[in-house]
Amino acid sequence: MILMYANHQLTKIDETNKSLLADAIWIDLITPTRKEEKLIEEFLNIDVPTKKEMQEIEPSSRLYTDDDDLFMTATMVAQSGMPDLTTDPVTFILMQNKLVTVRYIEPQVFKSFVIRLSKLKTKDDDAKKIFVGLLEMTTDRLADILENISHDFDKISYKIFHSEHKNNDKINYKSLLKSIGANGDLTTRVRESLVSFLRLTSFFEQAMGQKIDSE
Repeated sequence: MILMYANHQLTKIDETNKSLLADAIWIDLITPTRKEEKLIEEFLNIDVPTKKEMQEIEPSSRLYTDDDDLFMTATMVAQSGMPDLTTDPVTFILMQNKLVTVRYIEPQVFKSFVIRLSKLKTKDDDAKKIFVGLLEMTTDRLADILENISHDFDKISYKIFHSEHKNNDKINYKSLLKSIGANGDLTTRVRESLVSFLRLTSFFEQAMGQKIDSE
């Protein structure tokens, strides 16, 4: 699916209305088909990475420039509160006047950010502001997840060491161990995501500084 954001509205794009892409500030490719990838590639003259290419990219090759376009891939977390927790690479392509995102997961950040955009009344949106807004909301979301994990561990600790109970067998240690394991796995994934976004942010700041210096 292809969604585009322009004039504070989201529009679904296909062959019948692809001319609208000319006004797009943000183009969001969600589990795109090869036909949809090709549509964007031909319209914007860029190479959209496939899911396989995104997954096979080495960490050292996730950040690069192609002409004046920035290609940045980071790991994102989805379904953090569900048993089917998953992480997957998401690619951000920042062009002069457009942001293109390519993803095969549905992080809560994207849904929340779209809601925020729909409430904004300003008319000075641009691709860089959209990108920075996504980065800020992503890091805030990851920080919230880590805070929730910390609270869960506090509760587990209290149950084991401080709660009043007559018999130890009243504590469901199997359930507590499962919770510890799940939170440990989530912590590892969140930290992996944070590291990837730290690298992405450093690359973005450096690239923006070079562009300003060259102007």
